[in-house]
Parts: sequence; C-alpha cells; structure tokens
Amino acid sequence: AVDGEPVQLVFTVLRPDRPGAQHDPEQHLELMRWIARLARSSDFRSFALQARTRTELVELLKEMSAA
Repeated sequence: AVDGEPVQLVFTVLRPDRPGAQHDPEQHLELMRWIARLARSSDFRSFALQARTRTELVELLKEMSAA
C-alpha cells in the first residue's frame, strides 16, 4: 500500500471485452465507484475482514447495496 501498511482487502472487477449484454463500461465504472466508497468506510472494512467465507462477504455486499 502507498502508506507502507499491509494490504488487507483487494477487490477485482471483471467484465467482458466484447460488446454484448454484459459489456457496459458505465456500469463497470459505477461498480468501481461503489466499491471505492465502501472501502472508505471503516465499518465496512471491519465487517469484511471478519467474513470467513465468500458467502459471508457476498451477503455483506448485498446488505451494503440495499443501504
């Protein structure tokens, strides 16, 4: 990390390169903005680091998207 501290959370957002229903650059950018906003929340980071499974993390993301 830029501050020299260990990185604890990493998110990867993938999308198809080829035009089609799943190829929406604006939606991709909006998702990246949403993740960046979440990452600034100390509460989100704390809960995300407590997640022990992929399912728990997905449930947390769903809760955050409903908020």
